[in-house]
Amino acid sequence: MKYRIENSIVSYVNYILKTIWPFNLAVFYPHPENTLPWWQIFGSTILIVAACYGAIRTAKKFPYISVGLFWYLGTLVPVIGLVQVGNQAMADRYTYIPLIGIFIIVSWGVWDLFRKRFSDQRSDVRGQRSEIPSEATDSFNKRRFKEIFLGTSAAILLLALSWESFFQLNTWENGITLFEHAISVTQNNFLAENNLGADYSSKDLDKALLHLKAALKIKPDFIKALYNLGNIYAKKDQIDRAINCYLKVLKINPDNVVALNSLGFIFFNQGDYDKAIYYFRTVLKADPSKTDVRMNLANVLFLQTKPDEAISLYRKILQNEPEIADVHYNLATVLSYQNKINESVHHYNETLRIDPKYSKAYYSLGNIFLNQGKIKEAAAYFFRAIHIKPDYVQVYNKLGIILFKQGKLDKAKVLFSKALQLDPNFSEARTNLDVLCNSNLAK
Repeated sequence: MKYRIENSIVSYVNYILKTIWPFNLAVFYPHPENTLPWWQIFGSTILIVAACYGAIRTAKKFPYISVGLFWYLGTLVPVIGLVQVGNQAMADRYTYIPLIGIFIIVSWGVWDLFRKRFSDQRSDVRGQRSEIPSEATDSFNKRRFKEIFLGTSAAILLLALSWESFFQLNTWENGITLFEHAISVTQNNFLAENNLGADYSSKDLDKALLHLKAALKIKPDFIKALYNLGNIYAKKDQIDRAINCYLKVLKINPDNVVALNSLGFIFFNQGDYDKAIYYFRTVLKADPSKTDVRMNLANVLFLQTKPDEAISLYRKILQNEPEIADVHYNLATVLSYQNKINESVHHYNETLRIDPKYSKAYYSLGNIFLNQGKIKEAAAYFFRAIHIKPDYVQVYNKLGIILFKQGKLDKAKVLFSKALQLDPNFSEARTNLDVLCNSNLAK
């Protein structure tokens, strides 16, 4: 509580300073905790107390000062940090309403100041007009000069603030420029380091690692940075390090569903299906609404030769969200494995109804009709698949098989060769091409 009070006092003054001249603005100001210099706390306290004292003393003569000051102080109370929400020390957006009070003081104060001075000068002009015209003219000229001076000063100030705004807007060009600027004008900004690392994750993994490690150096228990760091290690195929980061997240928050899901996905890809199932089930226990995790679990169960459990999960997903193409496709695949062909075809067709460009569904339907001896229908689906995905190597192989069975050996050879051109390691196409060549030799 002590640190929150100290930060609140300093923030009251900082908000006004940044209003007078918008310097070192950042999207996030990290809370200083116990690192605020004593002189800032002491100086801010003196300024606030002196301002309140002056406002009360002048309340009758200049009521707008007390109204504006206490408006500013009072409307900031809910967001000043006495009750801490988030990790920020302050946030510029909190001042939209409170600064009305400061603008009241400035508006009424400037008017009050210059109204008195101008009225005095006009009185001088009226009193001197009949006696000393030259002095009256001088007074008028002085007043006119002050008006021009004030107008020019206001114009210069507006230009300066516009110039500053122009450069400030450039920091919002993208996430990288925004958070790099935040880091440059603040200290120990763990959130900016994390977000900058996240932005670099799709562009430069090494830079992403650098900033995420910087975030964790400032705040070692920052869950978002730990999770993002795990993702970077996973992208770099440093799986053990990725697992270690996700486990650290779970040590801080055992119910963190994104870390649990990521661990499940890693073990799924490693073929460790028991661990994958454990983590996916743990996610669903914490948050049963996770459709993607339920689908991952169903996929693992199918690979563990537990098709009935997989089908049950797919159907539960479709009960709540019937328009997910991937779920229909996966369910159709399991049903085809169980030789429930009619149901399988239905769900493949549902996949294509939802997503007419789902090339794998066309390929799977082509396989079903090919196995049934319906060559014409199979070829039609294969051609539609290859129209959507021209580099679909398996389709070229299947079309080659159809042409081989039809005795069109030259055309079949072209298709097998095309498949191998796209994927030289495609062993099935290699075998089919060898069989075709041997049959030609035999003839």
